Amino acid sequence: FGMPLQIMGGQPLNGNPAVAALLSLLSLPGNDWSRRALIESWRSPYFDFSGQGIDLNSAMTLDEISRAGKVLQGLSQWNEAFELWEKKKATADEDGEAVNTVPNDERIKDKFESFVDLLTPPSQASIKEYVSFVESLMGDDPALLTRFSSQESDGLNIVGRARENDLTAERDVSALRTFKDMLRGLVLAESVLRVDSVSYADFYNDLRSAVEAASFTVANETGVFAA
Repeated sequence: FGMPLQIMGGQPLNGNPAVAALLSLLSLPGNDWSRRALIESWRSPYFDFSGQGIDLNSAMTLDEISRAGKVLQGLSQWNEAFELWEKKKATADEDGEAVNTVPNDERIKDKFESFVDLLTPPSQASIKEYVSFVESLMGDDPALLTRFSSQESDGLNIVGRARENDLTAERDVSALRTFKDMLRGLVLAESVLRVDSVSYADFYNDLRSAVEAASFTVANETGVFAA
């Protein structure tokens, strides 16, 4: 009936779109750069890839290249698709024909490689180092920056992007804050258990399990109380 529900005990953290998009992004190195998840990350409104020169046109072009090259996953398949695309372009230029109607495919391989470099974590590290890696990717909350803070961030400005949509900003920012609190909880657990180092796959599995068990609440949320 269009009446908002305020869920008692909070909402599941893994059901929040911003957190789900972030988890999907972080899964790419472990899932061998799966085509579908990678294209979705380039299209996501939650990530600012301007530092890599990636925009929606870039995502459209990469999608076309991956379809032409029949990419499923793996950097070797991606590289083969880029080589095939360049050969098609060269042949089309010689024949005076257009390869396709997709704009802005210049330097798309450079953008892809920059993206992979950004997302590639160390193979072995401490939980604290992996958490620092994830927080650097997320970037700072622009609402918390002061005039003494650095206004430049190497991250993806996820919180800033979440704030741009007035309808969902409060919900998404609350979820992302809970996610950051959960990351600090993983660091605390590491200090207690005295774990030396783990693989990125193990860290990601622990992170995903923690997110699946967590919930978040939206401050000043209005609506009918429901269990």
